[in-house]
Amino acid sequence: MSAFNALSQLGTDLERLFAAMTSLDGILLTGASDPILQAIEDLGLHYNAICKNYSPDAFHPDRVSFNATDAADLVARMRNTIEVIRDGETERILSRLRHHHGKLPEAEIIEVRRHRDLFIPILMREFRDEIDKVQRHLDRHDRSTYDEHNSVPFFAFYLFSEWDTVESIPVVFECLKLSDDGPFDLLSDGLHEQLSHYLAQFLSHDLDQIDAIICDPKLNMFVRWSAVTSYHYLVRDQNITLEDSIARLEKNFHATKVIGADGRPGESHCYEVSAAILVMLQKMGSSMQNILSDSQNWNFIESSIFHPDYAKPLSESDVQKELRRLSPTRIPDCLECLRHWAAFESPAPKPALKSAILNSESPSRSPMPSIPSSGHIQESPSRSVSGTLRQEERTPRNAKCPCGSGKKYKQCCLRR
Repeated sequence: MSAFNALSQLGTDLERLFAAMTSLDGILLTGASDPILQAIEDLGLHYNAICKNYSPDAFHPDRVSFNATDAADLVARMRNTIEVIRDGETERILSRLRHHHGKLPEAEIIEVRRHRDLFIPILMREFRDEIDKVQRHLDRHDRSTYDEHNSVPFFAFYLFSEWDTVESIPVVFECLKLSDDGPFDLLSDGLHEQLSHYLAQFLSHDLDQIDAIICDPKLNMFVRWSAVTSYHYLVRDQNITLEDSIARLEKNFHATKVIGADGRPGESHCYEVSAAILVMLQKMGSSMQNILSDSQNWNFIESSIFHPDYAKPLSESDVQKELRRLSPTRIPDCLECLRHWAAFESPAPKPALKSAILNSESPSRSPMPSIPSSGHIQESPSRSVSGTLRQEERTPRNAKCPCGSGKKYKQCCLRR
């Protein structure tokens, strides 16, 4: 992989041929497959075979004078070897990104970064293929066969943000338009953790598109929730004023509420989105006077998620503190961001030798209690601490909450 730049520019010029061959010298191909090693060996053997037809000086590039036929043959074989190396190494990297087995593939992500221009179209193609795969399962209403999770869309989503890849917007939006849990299947907890950043990063000049996501009842609830949260970053980045953001969010609140005849949520209503708007208005210091004046709204919102008593707006100084606490909109380093996720295992620390000896030789010494790693503490039944990839089984939204409150899960711990 590290010889890509030199090799890909190879021409028929003999001087470039030797420069490219010299650049292969000493390269270590991590985990190189047999076809790659065989292709490199074949190239060397063929080169030696051609050189036998010339004087011993042929092994010195400053003295050699190959004929045109042999030079063209060497160039063709070099190009073929380059393609074998490129395709083999690319597939090896993609394989690790697809199935990370609980360990962050740092080495492979670093390689992808080194060859960004090569991998952007590859990642986008794999992302789109996985969208089509999920869509087929959704169309058949059969998710039982979707058992091989591909993490390439998840890692690509973070790399696109780090690289500020504007051309990624169409494929990401295809993902967001998937029904049911389709977006979660592809982005895992990146849907909760990063989507609001992504929308603020790439749609800062198209707020109508963000509002369209918020108001679209066909979209996944967490996609709509993240679109609401993106306003926090838009205000912090000064892409919209605090006053304008409050006005747009209030407008979105009235556009998304669906009140039935009895004042309760109407059909197809996703009250979590309305609750997200209220939470965001509170963080921005809005008095919510336009909303509080309509008493129907409080029968319409589940009190376990947002109650009028909680509707005390933040002071101006507290609003600014909240904005300053926000993480960067664009990811400066996706590895640094993902390295601390609970989904990716860290090597277990080795026990101190002295402590091990003392504990084994002293019967009176009580063993130290086992303390679970903080990386595995769950903050809610729906998802664990930042970075848990999709769980095998999740509590259904309408089932009783596992915390024992007796309420439905969606009315209790789903977004706590």
